[in-house]
Amino acid sequence: MIRHMTIHHLINEKINTIIGVIICFITVFLIIADSFAVEMHKKNQDTRINGTIKIDARTGYRRDTLEWNIAGNIYGQNPNILSELEFTDIEIYQTGIEINAMLNRFYSRGSVFVGTIVDGTGMDSDYTYDNRHGLWSRSQFKIKDNNVYDLDLGVGYELTFFYNKLTAVPLIGLSYHKQNLRFTDGVQIIPDRGPFPGLNSTYKTEWKSWWLGIDMCYKISNIHLMSSLEYHRADYEASADWNLIDDFQHPVSFIHTADGDGIVIDLGINYILSGNWSAGFNYCYYSWSTDAGYDTVFLATGQAAVSRLNEVKWESRSFNLSISYKF
Repeated sequence: MIRHMTIHHLINEKINTIIGVIICFITVFLIIADSFAVEMHKKNQDTRINGTIKIDARTGYRRDTLEWNIAGNIYGQNPNILSELEFTDIEIYQTGIEINAMLNRFYSRGSVFVGTIVDGTGMDSDYTYDNRHGLWSRSQFKIKDNNVYDLDLGVGYELTFFYNKLTAVPLIGLSYHKQNLRFTDGVQIIPDRGPFPGLNSTYKTEWKSWWLGIDMCYKISNIHLMSSLEYHRADYEASADWNLIDDFQHPVSFIHTADGDGIVIDLGINYILSGNWSAGFNYCYYSWSTDAGYDTVFLATGQAAVSRLNEVKWESRSFNLSISYKF
């Protein structure tokens, strides 16, 4: 009974969170679009109104790494690093859309990206003593055939400099990032037992944040140089299914919770093709990490055990091509 109630509660909580983020995202954009339509309708009566909307379609290549480790107990001891997971070289092809709306100097932007994981590797290491000493188990595995999702929304006010050549927009916003990792093809390295069958485990993460940032653009004729910097405060949650461990519950074997922060840096260049069309290229970098949190394991007996989640680290780099239309 405890097991089913726990799993049911976790699933409902995650579904409600995702629905809430989507509703918030849609609601804000509907409000902005409605206000924009009303003001544009007044344009003939008030020449001071100046509004634009730009739709930017992007596609590109992304590479992620994700690492976490736990201690032997809630106090971070016995040992201070008991188990460590490293997901590396996660290759992703992603596509998405970004919408920018400007009404006079009031600015908003929102984006939705979906990515497909095509390749990646991982390693699971277990230790007996502190500071990664006494390594007694290490295995490797493949990551593939899963996905990532990213939602971002920000609002701000435009400032201009150097006869409108340079614009800067201080921003505040919300974001949501999800990574669904599935790993298979396990190989036991320590002790050296070779491949082992049946591995089909999952680790699913969620980063929910609010953020402060700034968007900047410098215009040189038909070329626009753009940059964006964001600082995020995040809530981290993850759930896992360790399918080969009979002592754990399934499909939720354990969960991770922690507070964290991170930065997002986006650099790009756009070239105005003709009329309202433009094309561009951008590079985006994420570097996020958590403070110490909780690793809660759900045992097959219906009991739960809690230890310290020491840290989670996430890095992401992406390169994207874009085509934009402004109206």
